Amino acid sequence: MSHQTKSEKPTAEQVRTLKRRVDAAFRALKKQGVFCRRNFLCCQSCGTAAVPDGTPYVFWHGQDEDGLRESGTVRLAFGAPGKDGKTVTLGRIIVSAMKAAGVRAVWDGNPDKRIRLEVADA
Repeated sequence: MSHQTKSEKPTAEQVRTLKRRVDAAFRALKKQGVFCRRNFLCCQSCGTAAVPDGTPYVFWHGQDEDGLRESGTVRLAFGAPGKDGKTVTLGRIIVSAMKAAGVRAVWDGNPDKRIRLEVADA
C-alpha cells in the first residue's frame, strides 16, 4: 500500500475512507472502555480537560481535523490514568486497533508523542 506524500492534498474520498476506518477502530476501543472521539473540541488542552476522570482516551481535535483535510495526516491524542506504562500499553492497543481497521498508524512508542494516522492512496 502506498501513501500520501506531504505535498499532496488528500481527496475527499480518502478523508472519508480514513474516517470510516477510524470509526470502526473506535467502536472496538469503546468496547474496551476507551473514551474515543474525532474532531473533539478545539484543541488538545480542551479535549483532554473534557475527558471523564479516570478514563483512558483517544481523540483528535478541531485543529487536527483542519490538518487532515490539508495534509492527509492526523495525530491522535491519547492517555491512560496512572503511570506512563499504562499510556504506552494504551498506545499499542490503539495502534493495533487502527491497523486491524485498515488505517496506517505510525507511533514510536513514546507516551509523550501522538500517534499519526495517514490516508491511503486512492
